[in-house]
Amino acid sequence: MVSNVRRTVVHFYAEEEVSVITAPAGREVRLAPREQVQELLVLGGQIELDGERFGPRSWLRFPVGQTVTARALTDARLFHKTRPEFAIAQPEPEALAT
Repeated sequence: MVSNVRRTVVHFYAEEEVSVITAPAGREVRLAPREQVQELLVLGGQIELDGERFGPRSWLRFPVGQTVTARALTDARLFHKTRPEFAIAQPEPEALAT
């Protein structure tokens, strides 16, 4: 993350980490690629990511390995979480009636 952007870790356990990021207007928030899914929840302010604007209650998810660069359009407060990818259980094939 770039200067004047603060990150406070509020929870860490195994592969899951939760932090709060505060960014002044005009600053970039850069999240390095991780081996976990990353999520951002905009708690306050507005950010721009890939040309789209996101305000309070916007919840964004990013796949494993993606670099994230957002710009604070106003003073922004973000909830950042990393977590392992969840395995998606495959349904059992139905037995064929004979």
